Amino acid sequence: MSGQDRYRWKPLALAVTCLLVGQLVSAQEMGNDDFEDQGIAQESVNIVGLGKVTVVAQGENESHEIKHDEVYDRSISSVYRDKTEVERFKGAVPADVFKGMVGVNSGDARNSGALDPNVRGIQGQGRVPVTIDGTEQAITVWRGYAGANNRNYIDPMLIGGMTVEKGPALSPGIKSSVGGAVAITTLSINDIVKEGKDWGIDLKVEGSNNSKKPNMPDINAPLPNLPTSTGNIPYLFSFYDNATAVTPRTSGQNAFGDDNAFRIAVGKKWENFDLLGVYVYRKKGNHFSGKNGAGAYSGGEYNKEDPAERKDFWDNYTKHLADVYKPGSEVPNTSNEMQSILVKGTWRPTEDQMLELGVRHTWGKYGEIMPSRVANHLMDLDYLLNTSPDEPMKEYVRQQVVGKFPQWPLSKVKTTAVYLNHKWNPDNPYIDLETNLWGTKTLLDTHTSGGYPREFYSAFLHPELAGKWRNTSLTNSDNRRWGITSSNRMELRDNLDLTIGGSYQYETLKSNDIWYMDPKEVTGYSFRTIPREGWRKEWNLRFNFDWRPTSWLEISAGMQKEGYSSYDEQPNKQRRARNQAYASKGKVRRDC
Repeated sequence: MSGQDRYRWKPLALAVTCLLVGQLVSAQEMGNDDFEDQGIAQESVNIVGLGKVTVVAQGENESHEIKHDEVYDRSISSVYRDKTEVERFKGAVPADVFKGMVGVNSGDARNSGALDPNVRGIQGQGRVPVTIDGTEQAITVWRGYAGANNRNYIDPMLIGGMTVEKGPALSPGIKSSVGGAVAITTLSINDIVKEGKDWGIDLKVEGSNNSKKPNMPDINAPLPNLPTSTGNIPYLFSFYDNATAVTPRTSGQNAFGDDNAFRIAVGKKWENFDLLGVYVYRKKGNHFSGKNGAGAYSGGEYNKEDPAERKDFWDNYTKHLADVYKPGSEVPNTSNEMQSILVKGTWRPTEDQMLELGVRHTWGKYGEIMPSRVANHLMDLDYLLNTSPDEPMKEYVRQQVVGKFPQWPLSKVKTTAVYLNHKWNPDNPYIDLETNLWGTKTLLDTHTSGGYPREFYSAFLHPELAGKWRNTSLTNSDNRRWGITSSNRMELRDNLDLTIGGSYQYETLKSNDIWYMDPKEVTGYSFRTIPREGWRKEWNLRFNFDWRPTSWLEISAGMQKEGYSSYDEQPNKQRRARNQAYASKGKVRRDC
């Protein structure tokens, strides 16, 4: 029987239903006198009026349901995704948590293992802040000609809920900016322990195909015996170094085992205290590019010797992506390995107070390469093979380099976040207070300095170092922050609320790179950049009125004031080291 036949109205049932509905309508239209005329006794009913009633739902989905409903009640465009939805649409990398959100995506999703949110075309440092349990740990990473990333590291299996605001707002507990905001909360005790239970264990395992463990280069390999006509290391040999290049694989993408993750979480509830512990491990190899629709990203043949056509390649790089990464082949530098630990303790000393302490730690290794190095590899091979007069070198490139692609060493990240959250909501219309004290530390060792994993010393400037190399792509960053946020909601009248709040944070950035102190390191052909160092302070104050003059109208009005100060430590550090490139260009007073 089909679904339509099963629920089709039968003639008799339809007639009876219509009759009952008709009688009900007639009875409602009749007054009390009509009932008395028909002999129907009227009983005296005492009606008791109830005051304001607050209904509180219980259970693990309570907060998720409330936040889903708030999306339709708020005056700003936003989207909320709970734990179940994050796990259902997990994608292949952490940045895929934004999939399905209209107008929201992540920059450099396959090249860092991080989140760099883009909301309606706006992204970058401070434009779309990401908070995780109220903490901030975004770090800006230089990407050469391609600009910069604003990276935030979080494993999707740690996410309990995520709110994305598409534009500036004054929402309590959410730090917003010109592009909007991303507020992430990690797993809570109610996500692990079911309603009515006092303890629980959650075990989740997932796996996928379409990836392979990367073939890592041997950067310690000896210098090849280059058959150049001059007998010297060729100009810009780092572009053609086969020790840091691999042949992208075109098979094996259907096998399982190189993309897997698991999570184990344990939670325990007592009368006034909850404890939660979570461990997550994730490992994914290089993924394979797709085949469908590749024609839209293939620019076709172009004249490698024509400067105008070479410029067109750079200006329209997107349409040549399928010429760089062949359809159906391995995409190097896209692997990711991550371990995370989360511990939360929640104490409720009274019925109207809560104190929560949380610690989150993440270690990661991931593949990445500077965008310009991808283009350089393709363009400079073409240029060398079509214009160089050095036939021995061209033959070496044809045999050892053509058909290969750079696979750089993995970058490393280590992040730690700690927060102490206090909530106080007594039976007082003027107090609904939340305060969060937090701190984060992020250590990065990334291949983003602008150099190469193997860059050779200049044999002309330093003959004693001929044939020796150093890693000029690796750079170090040490980013630390601490801050405090607080907000209080007051019921001034039954239909008028006032929320006031503020925040303060202090951030430092430094590096242990001191290569620029060595004269041998700063000579020769190198794009290597000096690391950034400095500090920054930031504060804001805000208020917001919510007025409900009628049951169908709500008016919100508020204001926010922000300020910051920053200091670049690098120039003074260079001047103390007597680096003439940083010498003051101001006028010098000379007394006669």
